[in-house]
Amino acid sequence: MPERRQPPNSPPDATLPARPRQPAQRAEPELPPPALRAYLNEGIDLDALLNARYPSMPLMTLIYVYDRLALTTTQDGAAGFQIEIDPHNGDATFFFTLGSTLGLRFTPRRLTALDRSTWLQRMRRADEMPIFLWGATRHHNDYLIFARRRHFTNVYAFSPANVEAAARLSHDVMTTLLNWFSAYWPPDSSSDAKTAANW
Repeated sequence: MPERRQPPNSPPDATLPARPRQPAQRAEPELPPPALRAYLNEGIDLDALLNARYPSMPLMTLIYVYDRLALTTTQDGAAGFQIEIDPHNGDATFFFTLGSTLGLRFTPRRLTALDRSTWLQRMRRADEMPIFLWGATRHHNDYLIFARRRHFTNVYAFSPANVEAAARLSHDVMTTLLNWFSAYWPPDSSSDAKTAANW
C-alpha cells in the first residue's frame, strides 16, 4: 500500500501524538554587582571598597568650562574627566580619558528632573555617602557613584558591559562642576523627593 503523504502547509495529522508543551521559563532578575550587594545587604563602606580597587586615582585639579562642556584634567594633562550635556534632553555623558590613547564613556539614561535635582542637592550637602547618579533602571544602565570628602571627591563610573572607571576631583573642581550643572539641571518643582531613583 503506498505511503500516505500530506500536502505541504497542511495541518498536522490528528492521529499523530502531540508534543507536550514546555512551560515558559521566566528570566531571572539580574542581581546588582557584588560591591552594590555588599553595600545594600551588609552596609559596608562602599567608598572604601571601591577606593581599594582604584588606589591611585588621578587627581583632577584643573577645569575648563564652556557652554555645555566641562573639561577637567590632572596637573600634567596625563588624564582627564569630561562632561558633556545634550541640549535636547539634558542627558550628561561622562568621559574618562588617559593620555591620547584611551577614553571611556558613560551616559546614565532616563534620568528624571527629580533624579537630577536630588543628586545636586545631596552633592551640595555632602552629608550622604555614597551619592548615586542613576535613573529608575539603576545598575541595568550606566551609572556613577560619588563620594565626597573634605578636600576631594571620588567618582566611580560603571556600565552593564563590565566597564568601569574612576577619578578624583579636587574640592575646587567639584564645586565649579556643581555650579555648572545647576545651569542645566534646575531644581525640580516636585516636593516628593522619595520618588527619586536612589536606594
